[in-house]
Amino acid sequence: MATGTQPDAGQILNSLINSILLI
Repeated sequence: MATGTQPDAGQILNSLINSILLI
């Protein structure tokens, strides 16, 4: 996993939010 990446963090956060919204 990347260490301290602004774009990556945003993508991961978006994925998590999407997963929560889907559930």
